[in-house]
Amino acid sequence: MTRQQEVKVLKGLRGENEKWAAATRELLRQHNVTMINLIGGPGCGKTALLCRLAEHLGGSARVAVLEGDVETTYDARRIAETGIPVRQLLTGGACHLEARLVHAGLQELPLADLDFVFVENVGNLVCPAEFDIGERAKVAVVSVTEGEDKPEKYPLVFRLAGAVILTKADLLPHVPFDAPSLERHLRKVNSTAPLLITSALTGQGVRETADCFGGWRT
Repeated sequence: MTRQQEVKVLKGLRGENEKWAAATRELLRQHNVTMINLIGGPGCGKTALLCRLAEHLGGSARVAVLEGDVETTYDARRIAETGIPVRQLLTGGACHLEARLVHAGLQELPLADLDFVFVENVGNLVCPAEFDIGERAKVAVVSVTEGEDKPEKYPLVFRLAGAVILTKADLLPHVPFDAPSLERHLRKVNSTAPLLITSALTGQGVRETADCFGGWRT
């Protein structure tokens, strides 16, 4: 007689992440808060853009930020200087934020007094795109110093993006970057996401970006 062995089944972390993402969506629904997940490489200008957006939205919307990093609180301190609520989420080495950590961060915010929560994910165009954190939309961020072909090199984040933001547009006269070429690459993976051209330094495109996000209000 053949001896049968018990087979143990180990489920991956994705299932657990999805449970926390669903719990987060319900929490945000209860408080009528829209959460937006900003995903971009390190140094692409996510923090500077958030600071400028907070300045622009301050009179019309109540905003808070969950700041994701592997280590340090540098970016969270920069955001705190704008006067808006911010909580630091440290992954301790992980290349992305997980839904459970985001959920815990939300519990530390005054959700009843907020309209938007912006999540600045860990600087990375790959891993953060693969994990649902319960957001209303993912937004891909790329700067003029990174090259026009990023949408095809990192297709998942651009395919899932509800909007794509090009940052540091004030440098366009000084770098060999072609914005129409970026849009051509983008349309190969995403035919509908608006491409917003911005500069945190000059304020270019900040109003248009805020209006785009406003259209996602739950």
